[in-house]
Amino acid sequence: MIDPLLGVLAKLGFDINSNIVSPNPVNDKGELVEAKCGFYPKICSDWQPLLVALCLNYKLRIDIHDEIFENRYQLIKHISSVNDNVLYDIDSKNNLKIRYKNVNTVFSKVMKTFDCLNIRDGAAQLILSKNGTITTFTNIIQIFRGYEYIEQISPNVASKGRFLFE
Repeated sequence: MIDPLLGVLAKLGFDINSNIVSPNPVNDKGELVEAKCGFYPKICSDWQPLLVALCLNYKLRIDIHDEIFENRYQLIKHISSVNDNVLYDIDSKNNLKIRYKNVNTVFSKVMKTFDCLNIRDGAAQLILSKNGTITTFTNIIQIFRGYEYIEQISPNVASKGRFLFE
Protein backbone atom coordinates (compact mmCIF):
# COMPACT_ATOMS: atom_id res chain seq x y z
CA MET A 1 0.00 0.00 0.00
CA ILE A 2 2.96 2.34 0.47
CA ASP A 3 4.47 1.56 -2.96
CA PRO A 4 3.04 4.69 -4.68
CA LEU A 5 4.67 6.93 -2.05
CA LEU A 6 7.98 5.07 -2.31
CA GLY A 7 7.87 5.49 -6.10
CA VAL A 8 7.45 9.27 -5.83
CA LEU A 9 10.22 9.48 -3.21
CA ALA A 10 12.54 7.60 -5.58
CA LYS A 11 11.68 10.02 -8.42
CA LEU A 12 12.44 12.92 -6.09
CA GLY A 13 15.91 11.45 -5.62
CA PHE A 14 15.67 9.92 -2.17
CA ASP A 15 17.48 6.71 -1.33
CA ILE A 16 14.74 4.79 0.42
CA ASN A 17 16.37 1.35 0.42
CA SER A 18 18.82 2.01 3.23
CA ASN A 19 18.50 2.72 6.94
CA ILE A 20 19.50 6.33 6.35
CA VAL A 21 17.12 8.24 4.10
CA SER A 22 18.98 10.97 2.29
CA PRO A 23 18.65 13.04 -0.88
CA ASN A 24 20.35 11.54 -3.88
CA PRO A 25 22.51 14.16 -5.65
CA VAL A 26 21.64 12.54 -8.99
CA ASN A 27 18.27 14.33 -8.98
CA ASP A 28 19.74 17.83 -9.12
CA LYS A 29 18.32 18.44 -12.61
CA GLY A 30 15.29 20.10 -11.09
CA GLU A 31 12.87 17.95 -13.07
CA LEU A 32 9.22 18.17 -12.13
CA VAL A 33 7.76 15.16 -10.28
CA GLU A 34 4.03 14.47 -10.28
CA ALA A 35 2.33 13.01 -7.20
CA LYS A 36 -1.27 11.84 -7.30
CA CYS A 37 -2.89 11.45 -3.89
CA GLY A 38 -6.18 9.77 -3.10
CA PHE A 39 -7.31 6.19 -2.63
CA TYR A 40 -5.02 3.26 -3.45
CA PRO A 41 -3.30 2.78 -5.93
CA LYS A 42 -2.56 6.49 -5.53
CA ILE A 43 -0.50 7.88 -2.65
CA CYS A 44 -2.56 7.89 0.53
CA SER A 45 -3.76 11.44 1.17
CA ASP A 46 -2.56 11.13 4.77
CA TRP A 47 1.01 11.51 3.47
CA GLN A 48 0.34 14.70 1.52
CA PRO A 49 1.29 17.24 4.23
CA LEU A 50 4.57 15.51 5.03
CA LEU A 51 5.35 15.05 1.32
CA VAL A 52 4.82 18.78 0.90
CA ALA A 53 7.12 19.49 3.85
CA LEU A 54 9.81 17.26 2.38
CA CYS A 55 9.62 18.95 -1.02
CA LEU A 56 9.63 22.44 0.46
CA ASN A 57 12.54 21.61 2.76
CA TYR A 58 14.70 20.36 -0.12
CA LYS A 59 13.24 22.80 -2.68
CA LEU A 60 12.13 19.97 -4.95
CA ARG A 61 9.79 20.69 -7.84
CA ILE A 62 6.53 18.80 -7.49
CA ASP A 63 2.94 18.89 -8.75
CA ILE A 64 0.51 17.37 -6.27
CA HIS A 65 -3.05 16.40 -7.08
CA ASP A 66 -5.20 15.22 -4.18
CA GLU A 67 -8.69 14.08 -5.06
CA ILE A 68 -9.75 13.64 -1.43
CA PHE A 69 -8.28 16.33 0.80
CA GLU A 70 -8.21 19.50 -1.26
CA ASN A 71 -8.58 21.50 1.96
CA ARG A 72 -5.07 20.42 2.91
CA TYR A 73 -3.90 22.96 0.37
CA GLN A 74 -4.63 25.48 3.12
CA LEU A 75 -1.38 24.22 4.66
CA ILE A 76 0.55 25.63 1.70
CA LYS A 77 -1.38 28.89 1.86
CA HIS A 78 -0.40 29.18 5.51
CA ILE A 79 3.25 28.31 4.82
CA SER A 80 3.48 30.90 2.06
CA SER A 81 2.03 33.52 4.38
CA VAL A 82 4.96 33.11 6.79
CA ASN A 83 7.66 32.16 4.29
CA ASP A 84 8.34 34.70 1.56
CA ASN A 85 10.24 32.08 -0.47
CA VAL A 86 7.28 29.78 -1.13
CA LEU A 87 4.93 30.43 -4.02
CA TYR A 88 2.07 28.16 -4.98
CA ASP A 89 -0.74 27.90 -7.49
CA ILE A 90 -3.80 25.66 -7.67
CA ASP A 91 -4.98 25.17 -11.24
CA SER A 92 -8.50 24.46 -12.53
CA LYS A 93 -7.92 20.69 -12.23
CA ASN A 94 -7.08 21.07 -8.53
CA ASN A 95 -3.36 20.43 -9.01
CA LEU A 96 -1.03 22.09 -6.55
CA LYS A 97 2.15 23.57 -8.03
CA ILE A 98 4.90 24.66 -5.65
CA ARG A 99 7.60 27.14 -6.67
CA TYR A 100 10.32 28.99 -4.80
CA LYS A 101 11.91 32.40 -4.98
CA ASN A 102 15.66 32.28 -5.42
CA VAL A 103 16.64 33.54 -1.97
CA ASN A 104 18.44 31.93 0.95
CA THR A 105 16.38 33.01 3.95
CA VAL A 106 13.88 30.57 5.43
CA PHE A 107 10.76 31.60 7.36
CA SER A 108 11.49 35.28 7.43
CA LYS A 109 8.27 36.18 9.27
CA VAL A 110 7.76 35.40 12.94
CA MET A 111 4.74 33.30 13.81
CA LYS A 112 3.67 31.95 17.18
CA THR A 113 0.50 29.96 16.42
CA PHE A 114 -0.44 27.56 13.61
CA ASP A 115 -4.03 26.38 13.10
CA CYS A 116 -3.84 22.72 12.00
CA LEU A 117 -6.26 20.52 10.12
CA ASN A 118 -4.77 17.47 11.88
CA ILE A 119 -1.62 16.22 13.55
CA ARG A 120 0.12 15.44 10.23
CA ASP A 121 -0.29 19.05 9.16
CA GLY A 122 1.15 20.09 12.50
CA ALA A 123 4.12 17.78 11.99
CA ALA A 124 4.70 19.16 8.49
CA GLN A 125 4.56 22.74 9.73
CA LEU A 126 6.93 21.95 12.60
CA ILE A 127 9.45 20.43 10.17
CA LEU A 128 9.29 23.56 8.04
CA SER A 129 9.70 25.92 10.97
CA LYS A 130 13.45 25.52 11.15
CA ASN A 131 14.01 28.57 13.31
CA GLY A 132 11.41 27.50 15.87
CA THR A 133 9.12 30.53 15.59
CA ILE A 134 5.98 28.43 16.00
CA THR A 135 5.22 27.75 19.65
CA THR A 136 1.53 26.79 19.62
CA PHE A 137 -0.54 24.48 17.45
CA THR A 138 -4.31 24.90 17.66
CA ASN A 139 -7.32 22.98 16.35
CA ILE A 140 -5.48 19.68 16.02
CA ILE A 141 -8.11 17.03 15.42
CA GLN A 142 -7.73 13.29 14.85
CA ILE A 143 -4.81 13.11 17.28
CA PHE A 144 -5.19 9.38 17.79
CA ARG A 145 -6.73 8.57 14.38
CA GLY A 146 -7.92 5.08 15.22
CA TYR A 147 -5.76 4.54 18.29
CA GLU A 148 -7.39 4.44 21.71
CA TYR A 149 -4.25 5.28 23.68
CA ILE A 150 -1.10 7.23 22.83
CA GLU A 151 1.00 4.14 23.69
CA GLN A 152 -0.58 2.31 20.74
CA ILE A 153 0.90 4.78 18.27
CA SER A 154 4.42 3.63 19.06
CA PRO A 155 5.44 2.23 22.43
CA ASN A 156 9.01 3.33 21.75
CA VAL A 157 8.07 6.94 21.01
CA ALA A 158 5.35 7.25 23.66
CA SER A 159 7.54 5.80 26.42
CA LYS A 160 10.25 8.37 25.77
CA GLY A 161 7.80 11.21 26.29
CA ARG A 162 8.07 12.65 22.82
CA PHE A 163 4.34 13.34 22.68
CA LEU A 164 3.17 16.07 25.02
CA PHE A 165 -0.53 16.87 25.31
CA GLU A 166 -2.08 19.40 27.64
